Amino acid sequence: MILAFLFIVLGIILLKKLKRHFPKFFGEHRCLMITATVLLTVPLTFRAVFDGIKIISPDFMHWVD
Repeated sequence: MILAFLFIVLGIILLKKLKRHFPKFFGEHRCLMITATVLLTVPLTFRAVFDGIKIISPDFMHWVD
């Protein structure tokens, strides 16, 4: 979960810096960069949630495997 949180935070910081320093580039590719950041964060978050559930409930771990 820490990795997913760090990824989204650093992605947002990167997007803000790009917006400030390269406004033309950011304007052209804004939607693509935001979409990529969110879609790369989602699998990390799902993995963290499922790993947490598997630790809490071993029966769920056997069912998933």
